[in-house]
Amino acid sequence: MKRKIIFLRLYLFLGLLAIINGCTKDGFVPSQNNYLKKIKQGEFITAQYTYNQDNLILEVNSTSFYRKFYYNNSNKLIKEEVAISPDSFSSSMPASITHEFVDPDKTGISMYSIFEYNENGYLSRQLNYIPSNGQDELRSICSFEYDSNNRISKVLLHDSNAVVTQFSTFIYDNNGNVIEENYYSYLFIPAGTGPTHLYKGTFEYDSYLNPYSVFKHTGRPGIHSNPNNIIKTKTYNYALTPGIVDIQESTTAYQYNYETGYPVKVINGEEFIYE
Repeated sequence: MKRKIIFLRLYLFLGLLAIINGCTKDGFVPSQNNYLKKIKQGEFITAQYTYNQDNLILEVNSTSFYRKFYYNNSNKLIKEEVAISPDSFSSSMPASITHEFVDPDKTGISMYSIFEYNENGYLSRQLNYIPSNGQDELRSICSFEYDSNNRISKVLLHDSNAVVTQFSTFIYDNNGNVIEENYYSYLFIPAGTGPTHLYKGTFEYDSYLNPYSVFKHTGRPGIHSNPNNIIKTKTYNYALTPGIVDIQESTTAYQYNYETGYPVKVINGEEFIYE
């Protein structure tokens, strides 16, 4: 049960981070010299990013988690490994209090995912495993559906028996940014009934390059796939949970490098380092 809870928390965490192609302001074109290298919060580096010889994201190391990516000869993502800081699951200890990066050699790999593709080369399934006493356990499966522009329009989460437990749908603007996301769940409802619509999010964007789009291979629509940066979010919570506002709205402002087209800082937030 503990492993299951950890996995679900991890899946939600990555989903929130939780991330396809489009136009950008004044013809900005991403350059390999401008890829995101570090994230800085205050005086501390909280994440750093490395790339392989093909300029694909290879490793992410942070104070909360470590991620490593593997590709085939066609530069398709085939595996992702994740190690999680034990503090991330502590209810009594603040996470990352030492500002040290997660060391996968010490923590071990918490989970990994295998990526499969259809005959047209599009991501079709993501199989999520947890290492367990020398025998890896399949804990969930993600499957993907596409719209007429070959963008991911639906991500379904299945349990280890391939039963759909929840799913999200995505609508895009002409630039390939997710402008609406809807989340549905089959959990905790009577058998045989339709899914419960729990959440809707709408998003507005600037016209500058998104530094997190280096993760677009991972099949997570949104912040990790959008060509541009989110400047306004509106969320509708349909679960009517006590203490949670039904409708919430937030805005984000950035400082930009107008030569490269990338943001260099979130106002009152993190700093993006590209060197």
